[in-house]
Amino acid sequence: MLVKDGVTELLADVFTALAHWRIFPAVYGAAMTAAAALLLSVYTTTVVVVAFLILLAVYNLNNVFDTDEDETNNPEQTEFVRQRRRWVYAVVAISTVAAVLLSLRGGSWTPILVVSVFVSGVVYSVESVRLKQVFPINTILVAVTLSTVAVGVPVAFAEGVPTPSVFVLFGLLCVRFAVTVELCNIPDIAGDRRAGVTTLPVVFGVQTTKRLIYAVEVGTFVSLVFVARAGLVRTEAVVVLGVPAVCSVVATHVTDRDPPPLGPGVYGDAQLLLAGCTAYVVV
Repeated sequence: MLVKDGVTELLADVFTALAHWRIFPAVYGAAMTAAAALLLSVYTTTVVVVAFLILLAVYNLNNVFDTDEDETNNPEQTEFVRQRRRWVYAVVAISTVAAVLLSLRGGSWTPILVVSVFVSGVVYSVESVRLKQVFPINTILVAVTLSTVAVGVPVAFAEGVPTPSVFVLFGLLCVRFAVTVELCNIPDIAGDRRAGVTTLPVVFGVQTTKRLIYAVEVGTFVSLVFVARAGLVRTEAVVVLGVPAVCSVVATHVTDRDPPPLGPGVYGDAQLLLAGCTAYVVV
């Protein structure tokens, strides 16, 4: 019994440490990059690693500048960052340099896109700019940046040509990431209000946000089926992007529960991981 309790406690500590270092969202973003690369037939392991590293840098950088919001939403995260600020900066620097160096193995546009992703993260987070506080620019910036990682970086790495399929998938993922951002903003509403950050839930309230998410998910799925039938994306995309859509609807539904099972943020991020796993199976 003592051994079992010790193992459980150890696993909980490991999980907490990985969450504090933002390993999970970086993995989820890399999974969506893998999904998009598979759908576009430009998949390589290197490009997935590049996506993981640059997202790890951006998420940790955002943590440093998010202490005001996290003090209410996630006080443990705030304390973790304050105690290890230099180490967090080191992770940001090492991950960024490693991502850029690896990107040099691909097409000439790849390192430019990787650097632009990091710059977007700085612009989003840094106090003097703080686009994070301006809705809907904050959501649009995050969605476009993550879609650039998922679609732009793999295509550039393979020295591919931007085809209509690339632009359609980019647009679909922009919507996917925008929904994920606002879904994860629902449990953060108290901290965002305190810090003066405007998000969809802050502006319109939780119930209206939920209705908008439902409407967007239905509209996006109908559009996905249409573009797949038109041959603009592979038919497997209906399954690959349909799975996270279902997960998003479930997450939106449970936001009314107090507390919500696992938290809507977990569902919101996990849908990206599910998309990557689904792509490996069906593509």
